[in-house]
Amino acid sequence: MGRLFRFVLAGGIGFAADAAALWLLLSLTPLGPLIARVLSIGFALTLTWQLNRHLTFAPSRRGMAQ
Repeated sequence: MGRLFRFVLAGGIGFAADAAALWLLLSLTPLGPLIARVLSIGFALTLTWQLNRHLTFAPSRRGMAQ
């Protein structure tokens, strides 16, 4: 699986997580749209960063020469 594909996959998962978190926060809590949006962005940003760190840009066994 190529690095570009993994990067796009992580971004797609982050987008879906952002939308789901926003929907859940607005549906299940008394939070307003602005606060819910800030929290959902923070969640998606953290998730996407972790996915990219461990999936897309994980250390290679081949070293620097790829």
